[in-house]
This record gives sequence, structure tokens and C-alpha cells, in this order.
Amino acid sequence: MKKFGIPNILSCIRILMIPLFVWRYLTAASEGAYILAAGILVLSGLTDMLDGYIARKYKMITPVGRLLDPLADKLTQASVCIVLTIRIPNLFFILIVFVVKEVVMLLAGYKLYKTVQLEDIPGSKWFGKLYTLFFYGVMIVIIGSPRLSVEAVEWILIVLGIFMIFAFVMYIPEFYKVRKKRKTAGVKK
Repeated sequence: MKKFGIPNILSCIRILMIPLFVWRYLTAASEGAYILAAGILVLSGLTDMLDGYIARKYKMITPVGRLLDPLADKLTQASVCIVLTIRIPNLFFILIVFVVKEVVMLLAGYKLYKTVQLEDIPGSKWFGKLYTLFFYGVMIVIIGSPRLSVEAVEWILIVLGIFMIFAFVMYIPEFYKVRKKRKTAGVKK
């Protein structure tokens, strides 16, 4: 039952919120409907913070959770980028940056997974958490404020793209640290 503890249940709830958010945002026809879509993202972000807090505080970190939590994050972020691009097509650049970053990180994560133990793969770092917090904040503002001009949204997303690239670049040395640690441990055996 440990693998289905509260943190993992919260991650599953976040995944289940994705279609609700997508439907609410894509069918929004009033300011209240946009605010409700933004509210769903707020709830998703809060459950993300809560599941991490509970997992660490009560030592409920599990292999399932180490995969489920980032999966919920990435699916949520991808859905937000996709629906924004559907509503405002000239914002495709943020979707492209997001997809490139995530594909590269997925391939690097897969390579680590194949060469190291799951428990050796570090959790998110401060810059990843900062990016996620900034991502949620920016998207909540954009989605909940349909009267923002396209130009304002573009500038906000350019700043988000810079944060995204910064987090990505900061993870590169982390990847090599884990690989080097594993190779060094392999030599000692």
C-alpha cells in the first residue's frame, strides 16, 4: 500500500485534473470560465507542492512517486503549452522550446535510468523548482487574464522561455555528476 500513499494519490489527482483543465480552458467563453481554468491550475500547483512536502516530511518517497510526480508535472506543463498554442497560434515558440527541453531531458533521464539505480537519480534541484513555480505563476496569470494583449503574453512567455532554458542548462552538470559518481562507484567494486 506504500506505493499508493498520499503523495502518489495527489500526483494521480494532478494527472486527472489535466483533461478537466484542457476542457475548461478550450471551451471558455467568459472571463469567469478563464478564471476557473486558472483555478484548476492553482489547485494542480498546490497539490504538486503538497505531495512533495508530505513525501519528504513523512519519508514517503517511493520509486513509483519518483516517476509519477515528474510525469504529472510534465503532462500538466505540456497540456498548458498545447492549449495556449491552440488559442494563440503565434505562441508556438514556447511549445517548441518546451518540447525540445523535455525530449532532451527525457533521453538523458532514460540514459541515467539504464546506467544507475533509481535511488541514485537526484530529485529536482532549486532551479527546477524555481522554474516550475514560475511556470505555474505565468500560466495562471495568462490563462486567468484573457484580456492581456498578445504582445504582453509574448513578452511574458519569452521570460518564461529564458527560465526554461536556464533550468535546462543547470541540469546538464547534474547529469554528468550522477554519471561520474556511478562510474567511480563501479571502479571501486
